[in-house]
Amino acid sequence: MAKSYRGGIPFVRKYASPGGAVICVPERIFLSLKGSGECPLSEGDTVKKYGRVFDRSENAPAVYAGVGGKVESIRRTPNRVDITLLTDAHAEVEAPFDAPEKNIADMSADELADLLLERGITPVKRGKRDPRTLTVDCGGSPYNDSRLYICRAFPEKVLLGAKIIMKLIGARTCNFAIPESDLNAAERIYGELPKDGKMFKISLIKDKLPATVPNLTLSALYSVEVNAAKDIFDAGYPVVSPLTCLSCYRALVDGIPFCEGFLTVAELEHEVDVFRVPFGTPLKEIADPSENERVIRGESLYGAELSGEVMTERVEAIAVMKNKPKDQRPTLECIKCRRCSEICPAVLSPIEIYSSVKHGRSDGKLALYAAGCFECRSCSYVCPSDIPLAETIIKLRRESGLISVEIDGEDPDFYDDEEEKEVENEH
Repeated sequence: MAKSYRGGIPFVRKYASPGGAVICVPERIFLSLKGSGECPLSEGDTVKKYGRVFDRSENAPAVYAGVGGKVESIRRTPNRVDITLLTDAHAEVEAPFDAPEKNIADMSADELADLLLERGITPVKRGKRDPRTLTVDCGGSPYNDSRLYICRAFPEKVLLGAKIIMKLIGARTCNFAIPESDLNAAERIYGELPKDGKMFKISLIKDKLPATVPNLTLSALYSVEVNAAKDIFDAGYPVVSPLTCLSCYRALVDGIPFCEGFLTVAELEHEVDVFRVPFGTPLKEIADPSENERVIRGESLYGAELSGEVMTERVEAIAVMKNKPKDQRPTLECIKCRRCSEICPAVLSPIEIYSSVKHGRSDGKLALYAAGCFECRSCSYVCPSDIPLAETIIKLRRESGLISVEIDGEDPDFYDDEEEKEVENEH
């Protein structure tokens, strides 16, 4: 049975008006192209907006420029080409693709996949099992408004894009999972649904659960659990984002290649802006942090600091955070606020697990209890004392042998603190 969800991080979004996303035109974009395809460009060449910069190889999409300009530099190595494009906001725009020769409904899945690859999209593939239903995950987080914005601004295109994906993978029904607090997006999608038939459905879910995690979304919607280590497509429960639906529609109907995405930028004052950003744009240039600030990826509750990252189809949100002084250490002192227990989607008590591990009271029963953790790290996120709750639970799970997880490198010793080291030194 699926776990029930409760608690979470309360937040208030200030939405941009539908269709009012700011178009970001950076000074340069950096495209790192991998694979055996051919790059037809040389240094000094002029590139139109939506112009092709990389011819596709087998099973890899072609690459297009989301903004026009001039090739400043190009570096070629085996199986990789790095292009730096000096952009021009007034560059010419490449003519859109012609409409497909055949009706989309009459195309085979292979024909449709090949057409999407030609227009810059890696198509959604069938899993090992026939799909139960296609799920469009429209969830958000305190830092991520991109998916909801797309649903509010382009509801008709998202719906028709979902139809294209259903045709591609053989799904007969589609479910839009929308946070229950965002009735605006739900109403816009609902207004486009056919009123006769059961092909499409809208499900309102708790927007307090960790955002954009397909396994948790499926558990909340269908009362089924799909282990994070198992591919959701192979399990028969494909999940896609509204951007995937929108990009399929734009590529096949509008004739616009997939070369830009939508990015939520959350400022320190919690202002949320949505930008339309060409792929290859340096993310830190968009946020423009000061010396005492840093930029983090905002797709999950935990977030990771950026280091030279650029906009790709997998980036949806960034946030500007204040730096902590280097000499500032976590207090590691619980203030009994119980926020970690309130937010935990698995209904665990993270602070009790941490305390048991720290004081040497961990055993098989505790490890079995901790095995229910989804590793969303939301407990560490909300802890005002910066106690490494999630890190401790994750390490306990991995050391218990109850789960099998491949780990790159060695785990740090999360729950060793100075007090424990002093006790060891005394002995």
